[in-house]
Amino acid sequence: MKKSLVVLVLFVAVELFSTNALAEKSPVLAGVMSGVLPGAGQFYTGHPMKGLTMGTLYVGSMGLVIAYGPWTWEDKQSGFFGDLSEGTSSTTKAIWYGSVAVAGGTWLWSVIDAPIAAGKYNQENFSVYPVFRKGYVGVNLNLKVTL
Repeated sequence: MKKSLVVLVLFVAVELFSTNALAEKSPVLAGVMSGVLPGAGQFYTGHPMKGLTMGTLYVGSMGLVIAYGPWTWEDKQSGFFGDLSEGTSSTTKAIWYGSVAVAGGTWLWSVIDAPIAAGKYNQENFSVYPVFRKGYVGVNLNLKVTL
């Protein structure tokens, strides 16, 4: 009876611990955070340098998108995909197109990477599984703690 009660208490404790937000990182939350602000999901999953890189790339490229956008071009008739040789210099237009590509690519990279990083974090830092051996029943809890 005592063994059954100890095993039950262990399973309940493990279940309560595994639902704690500090124990595991939610891949969905990491993806949403990166969708709102690229790099935020990487900070959440414990990759601050990757998050800082993504955030800086996104903010910097969006600054160039705003500074060199079509609303600043001299020949507004040519539109977004107008002839690069008309009106505004081709360098200005190339900077804008390149910045849009970098901002979009960084956003996409961040949104895809954050849930993957959360899953890896959970695999590497937290695992719970039952152990059944001859004459022994228990729970194996692996938790990596960095101080």
